[in-house]
Amino acid sequence: ELILEFRRNFGPYCVPKAYDGRLHSIERNWRLSYNKKQNGKRNELSDYRFTRLSALNLMNAKSLSQVGGSDVSWTSMAKLVHIYRETHGGDCAVPASFDQKLHDWVLEQAELVSLP
Repeated sequence: ELILEFRRNFGPYCVPKAYDGRLHSIERNWRLSYNKKQNGKRNELSDYRFTRLSALNLMNAKSLSQVGGSDVSWTSMAKLVHIYRETHGGDCAVPASFDQKLHDWVLEQAELVSLP
């Protein structure tokens, strides 16, 4: 349910660590198990869960690192910064240890703003 809620709010992207580290780990583990099962390798994913994940189209999500330059990706990243700011004390200084992609994006935006 939480992953579906994330998709409704941000589009067809994987849950970044910056949004929710626990949810990010769950989705990552599902993705790894799903890919193993899809390739006929041993895994702990039940047939029911595999079918459900396929039906919900959850495994077709893109990483935020795979999107580039469009207004949609900018808006998605901006929403993630907003969530970070609200949950971590009100500033936008996302540390690299928290989420490298979001950290880099924030630095890029700061550079763009400081250009003459």
